[in-house]
Amino acid sequence: MWVGATYLFTKGCADPKAALASIKRDKGEAKKKARAQGFSYLDQLFEDQPCMTKPVTVMLYDMKPFLQSCVDRYVQLAGRDAKPMKKVATPFHEERIARPVTDESEQKGVLAPIAARVLMKILFAARMARYDLLRAVQGLAARMTKWSADCDRALHRLVCYIDTTIDVKLKAFIGDPLCKCRLWCFADADHAGEYDNRSITGCFLVLIGPNTYFPLTAFSKKQTSVSMSSTESEVVAANISLRAVTVGLPSSGLWAYLQNAGGDEAKKHSTPGGLPNTSITTQTEKDGEYWEFIRHRRLLVRVHPKSRSSLFDPTSSKTIPLPIHRLGNARTTLMVTKDGIDFRQDHWRRNRSSTSGHHGHL
Repeated sequence: MWVGATYLFTKGCADPKAALASIKRDKGEAKKKARAQGFSYLDQLFEDQPCMTKPVTVMLYDMKPFLQSCVDRYVQLAGRDAKPMKKVATPFHEERIARPVTDESEQKGVLAPIAARVLMKILFAARMARYDLLRAVQGLAARMTKWSADCDRALHRLVCYIDTTIDVKLKAFIGDPLCKCRLWCFADADHAGEYDNRSITGCFLVLIGPNTYFPLTAFSKKQTSVSMSSTESEVVAANISLRAVTVGLPSSGLWAYLQNAGGDEAKKHSTPGGLPNTSITTQTEKDGEYWEFIRHRRLLVRVHPKSRSSLFDPTSSKTIPLPIHRLGNARTTLMVTKDGIDFRQDHWRRNRSSTSGHHGHL
């Protein structure tokens, strides 16, 4: 005979009736409300929201000495091929992305032998604190095997931009508890910006709060397929940003875990989905079963000290400590047997109290 427990994962969704009502609302009313909330200037977006209500400690990423060494390294390696520095407003020259060599008979650029040494040095600063350099470095790095005279001009323009903006620093500050912070992910695409007609995806992830602004990461990546329109390239950019290893969904999952970690202090400030602030253990019932709500894991457990012939259905219990609509669909049933521990995972709303064909199910 098997004994064990049933695990039910909770969720933070709103009342299903309220959600259904929001879907069926009048579209005309929604359009009027959207027009009433319209704005003419960007600063009106947050006009009624409090911001910077208390002093914060600022973290400053100062890459000036390293960027100066990048400029000096370029001048040193280029030698007499290095042109005089000039003030520029963007890291891209007039033709945007440099045209690569299209024919083997075409002469390569004179900076081809030293381009990798300069670009890899600049890339370190771009990834650390100068996200505005990522796109230009990524575009030129893709031209290493087809370096042209146009690439020479583009590299010189990039170094001129670094020399012009050498005092630019990345600032970050945090002044709010975790429960008041949110992850904002910005994705964009550069459609047909290169001669091979491929689009480029750019992504920026930042932590935002009333007194918080902390850039986390950014990247620039060439899309692997040719987009036929700017709309298609934007959809691909959003998809790549969501699935990226350090951005999008992975960061969202990690952030959800961090919001529920940190011991008593985190429990005091964070209440995901309106769930109880503390863990709960109910009184033992006549059959010996009871409930456990594990707060930091957002997990509801039904403990079965005696064997059962069917899977446990949470709707059959009158002592459940949480509303049914706060439960997720996943149900994991642990079964203790003579041979060890076995488990079954299923959809409890669909299967309810069905059996799985094994003797002595819980």
